[in-house]
Amino acid sequence: MNFRTMKIQTPPIFFLLVIVVGTGCRTSAPLGQAEQDGTGIDWQNQTPVEFGAPLNLPLHVEIEKGNLDSVRELIAGQVPLDTKDQFGATPLHIATAKGNLAAVQLLLKAGAKPDAVNFGKQTALHFAALNGNEKIAHELIKAGAKVNPVDDEDWTPLDCALWKGKGIIYTKIKAKRKVAELLVKHGGKEGEKHDH
Repeated sequence: MNFRTMKIQTPPIFFLLVIVVGTGCRTSAPLGQAEQDGTGIDWQNQTPVEFGAPLNLPLHVEIEKGNLDSVRELIAGQVPLDTKDQFGATPLHIATAKGNLAAVQLLLKAGAKPDAVNFGKQTALHFAALNGNEKIAHELIKAGAKVNPVDDEDWTPLDCALWKGKGIIYTKIKAKRKVAELLVKHGGKEGEKHDH
């Protein structure tokens, strides 16, 4: 799913919170609503039925569950690290979206590509910026992630960090500012077309 606009003609590229609806890095729920109404991370498949059933990808599943022991076993067993699910998300996208720093570190150390894109051309760095996760953003940059990749709506990770809405999870604006500062320190720039 593209976090900005779910286009009917193209399949969404990722999982969303039940309350997430909107465009790009933006959602229709006001910042903090998830905290106010008690909504936590409630991943759901937002793809059209005709797009197909979810793929059975063990590494994706174990990262989603947060089971690091199984993730280590799968990596040791030479499971492909950059396989995309039916939304175009790699295990690194999922670990980043979930805010699982340990899983991100395991994947990067094992050779996961930090710049793999989902169906909306978003990298894990877009997700880290969107969620205000400075530690994960730092790990991705250390692993060689490009700081200014542009998604299919011309947003860079800095655009996602500067956007004042919430991400996949409830995020305080202060956390997103720290990611924005980190990105700028490493040469981060805004996309040519942005409206945050």
